[in-house]
Amino acid sequence: MIHPTPSNKNQSGLTLIEVVIYVALVSFILSGVLLSVYNILSRTDNLASRNNLEQEAGFIMAKIDWALDGVASISLPLPNTTGGSLSLLNDGYSSGSLSFALSGDYIFLQRGTNEPVVLNSDRVKVSSLSFDFERQTGLTTVDSIRTSFYVDGKRFEFLKIIR
Repeated sequence: MIHPTPSNKNQSGLTLIEVVIYVALVSFILSGVLLSVYNILSRTDNLASRNNLEQEAGFIMAKIDWALDGVASISLPLPNTTGGSLSLLNDGYSSGSLSFALSGDYIFLQRGTNEPVVLNSDRVKVSSLSFDFERQTGLTTVDSIRTSFYVDGKRFEFLKIIR
């Protein structure tokens, strides 16, 4: 009687140890890929938030700069003082008066007797709005307004010189 030999070298297949090693390697590679994708998405969200914050602050500064371009006189704050609101007369605007003020988390622009308009969106919170009106007298009078405020905790500031 002929018995088959148990060690046939031509058999193909994977042993259980090989399968476990391959599964571990694939799992390791996939976890690295998933971690990288998570980091990329997280950075994209942070970048979008930062861009939104910069755009909101830029819009507010542009509106204040626009109002100060044709200024005839500033009634608030008084010269050489700092205040939380800015009221001025603008020659280029038909109603004449413009005012900026902070209420809660929002900056408002009021044109004449019209209803105030909110300048920032609900996505950001504005705080600590400040206008520093500086008047320098000498041969000529030079007025300047330094505006500062925080948007979501980040400080923004600009200086406008009025001649």
